[in-house]
Order: sequence, then structure tokens, then C-alpha cells
Amino acid sequence: MKIRVLVTGLLSCTLMTAPLVQSAPNGDRVQQVIKYKSYYDSLWASFYDGNVSLNVSGSVYDDFSGAVSTSLYAGYYNETTGESWSISCHFPTGGNEVSINQVNEDWVLGLKGTLDPANEKCVATNVAAPVVIDLSGQATRDYRNSSTGHGKSMSLGEAWKYANKSYQFSADMTGTVNSMDGPWGSSVSTSRNYNIQKIK
Repeated sequence: MKIRVLVTGLLSCTLMTAPLVQSAPNGDRVQQVIKYKSYYDSLWASFYDGNVSLNVSGSVYDDFSGAVSTSLYAGYYNETTGESWSISCHFPTGGNEVSINQVNEDWVLGLKGTLDPANEKCVATNVAAPVVIDLSGQATRDYRNSSTGHGKSMSLGEAWKYANKSYQFSADMTGTVNSMDGPWGSSVSTSRNYNIQKIK
């Protein structure tokens, strides 16, 4: 099943135009500050049927040393029973779990991976078995936004300047998370830096 929606979840993966992603404290959590060199892509998908909610997300970026990092998250909550679980995994070598590719004027999307609580790269709560995400889709025209700019960044004592273009848009996603097949309300944010020049 699939759904086409204007997703307020865009707020959850909106990026700044500089290669720095930072969020204010969220309850007892403070989200990680991420510096990226040439791109930061994130994809969010959510299912809710009035009782059960399931949220999944993924992000991928390259740092100033050239290494690619990928993160995946899945979280579940049943309002009737109070049952909940969550798992997040970080893969410092990068991979194909998150794919956001522009093809002409369209975007082709993928969020695929296995989040295994036995994997030392994962942190899980109330998860006994692997969570398998297998979603794919494309951008819709329900919501689209783009911006351009220029900026500077410092990393490990080195300074860089760049031009930037970022996009946020809604998406159609189909597929499953374990046995749950949606429908999935989805949103995407991607930020790309170019003309990157080292100035220090």
C-alpha cells in the first residue's frame, strides 16, 4: 500500500544550509551534532493507524576525512497495550542503506537495512529479533522546497568554503518494515555542497 501526503515530518529531517546539523535538546535527549563535507541525506517514514505507530528513518553523510557514515532508526508504540521498542544503528563505513538520487527532475529513494540488536553497532530497547526495513519510492509534488547559499566550515583546524543547495520534499514510499506494509507517510531532506575549496 502507499499514500501521498503532505508530511509535517519534514520538520524532523530539515537541514541547515551549512555543513552542520544541530538540534536543541529534545526532552532528556540532545541530538548529535554532525559536520559533513559534501552531502547529508536523510529520509523519514511513518505509519499510524490510530493505535499503532511505527517510525523509521535513515541518514548518510561524508565527513571531512572522506569517510561515509550511515545511521538507521526504527521505533514502535502501541497506544492500547503500551508496548514499545526502538533500535538505532550506526555504520561508520557507510553503505547503500539510504539512497536519495536525483534523476532528471525527479528523485528515486530507498531505505533498506537490517537493524540487529546483537550487532555492537546498534543500541536497542525491548528488541529481541532483527528489524528489517525494505522501503522504496519517489518524490511527490505535495510539498517541495529548495534553497541555495554559501558558507564556511572548520574541521580539525582546517577551514573550507563552499556553495550549497538543499531540498526538502514529500515522498511516496512502499514496502515493509518486518511484516508491516504501511501505508507510509514519508519526507526527505538532502543537502549538497559543491565548489568546495580548502582555505586554511
